[in-house]
Amino acid sequence: MKCVICDNTISSTFQFDFWMSFRPKCEKRVCDECLEALKKAQYERTHCRCCGQKISLINPDSDLYGDICSNCAYWKQKGDHHRLKIYPAYHYHGVLQELIQRFKTMGDVRMVHVLAPAIKKTSDSMLKTEKLDPKQIVIVPLVSSPKREEARGFNQNKVILEENKMPFFDILEHIEDDLKQSQQTKAMRLSRDSVLKIKKEIDKTAIEQLIQDKTIILVDDVYTTGRTLHDAISCLLPYKPQQFFAVVLAH
Repeated sequence: MKCVICDNTISSTFQFDFWMSFRPKCEKRVCDECLEALKKAQYERTHCRCCGQKISLINPDSDLYGDICSNCAYWKQKGDHHRLKIYPAYHYHGVLQELIQRFKTMGDVRMVHVLAPAIKKTSDSMLKTEKLDPKQIVIVPLVSSPKREEARGFNQNKVILEENKMPFFDILEHIEDDLKQSQQTKAMRLSRDSVLKIKKEIDKTAIEQLIQDKTIILVDDVYTTGRTLHDAISCLLPYKPQQFFAVVLAH
């Protein structure tokens, strides 16, 4: 078996206790060296009580916003828009940045085996921390430009949820735009119009019956300004959900 990240052969050792347990064999897909690099990228919740980002990394004058960062302060000024708490799995740098680029930009779907477990672990941790009832949550994946998803061959958030066998509500569609998020400045992202809308073929009454008074968990790959997540919130608010959380691969 070769590591899906570095393509080096993964050495395997015979473990008698595991063999005697009669548990199904689970093939390793990532070598120990790459696993160690991933551990270093794991997210540590720091200052901002909403997104976990270090306030000093975004705004040195943290007294201006108290215990939230400048991005979250921007959304707080939007009133009902600021009903979101974010749980990232990783910091967006180093090996993790390379993996997401291979997964999302180059369409290397093998990366789902590496990235999906982090979403599951972070989601489970969030449910426990927030004391959420699994029966009262609705998972909604964010979507990308149709052209980019067609070129990639898949939606990165949906394949992660499918890999984890996490049921989700495929309700959003993307309004085609010309620029990738990576090509836009922070000011451009915050000021642009919404790029998401509810799929027109979905019955609006059915949506409300499903999400009214429920906890919505939005799933996305990378959190930067929060613009796309808040686009999703704007789409879903009219159907009266109780609260919003987000689980993202990287911040």
